[in-house]
Amino acid sequence: MPAILVALYAWVLCWPLACQADTVRVAVAANFAPTLVQLSPLFTQAQGHHLQIIAGASGKLAAQIQQGAPFEVFLSADDRFPAQATTRFTYALGRLVLWQPNPKTGDSPEQVLRQGTFQHLALANPETAPYGRAAWETLATLGLVAAVKPKVVTGESVGQALHFAQVGGAELAFVSAAQVPPRSGLVWHVPPTLHHPIVQEVVLIKGTPTARQFMEWLRSPTARRVIHQAGYDLPPLTDSPP
Repeated sequence: MPAILVALYAWVLCWPLACQADTVRVAVAANFAPTLVQLSPLFTQAQGHHLQIIAGASGKLAAQIQQGAPFEVFLSADDRFPAQATTRFTYALGRLVLWQPNPKTGDSPEQVLRQGTFQHLALANPETAPYGRAAWETLATLGLVAAVKPKVVTGESVGQALHFAQVGGAELAFVSAAQVPPRSGLVWHVPPTLHHPIVQEVVLIKGTPTARQFMEWLRSPTARRVIHQAGYDLPPLTDSPP
């Protein structure tokens, strides 16, 4: 068979699969973006579709959605912004940590925070980022707001707060446990009693079949295993129907 006919025959066989493939536009909170990057090829392998990932602060993304941004699924870091959505469920429970990338003494990040022996503390904007709000609640519970406020460096998202610490703009940073680079610095796992729970919900923005398929896949054993290994707690499936 001539080579051109072989190539054409192969294309015809693959064409129905290519036609079935689709791309889901997913808006995702900055804390979960690295985990979603891990999940993306697994979703493609399992379902044959692709993800287009747009990351940012939950509040900023929610505002864009209200203004008509063409997202199909929203992976928020909170359950406040998606409050009006009818198709939604909790996909992860966030863990807040205080990260010290370059320890100078034997003190833990918690001790450094309480003692005030630092110049800058990075956290996400509490007005638009749930992890920033949880960080501010932690400071308030510990009675440290007045002492720490002059040293706070605010990022637009928790991803930017992490970046500040990575480049030396802050000695400490309140971030998600899932964001901390492995085997780097010291971490204080903030007790959940110091702030409101970080309940991360996924919301269906446009009810396309592929978007619904992705949301359902998030509840699969494969997806939940990756989410848990990344540093999140998992809600019971019975409590989070789509």
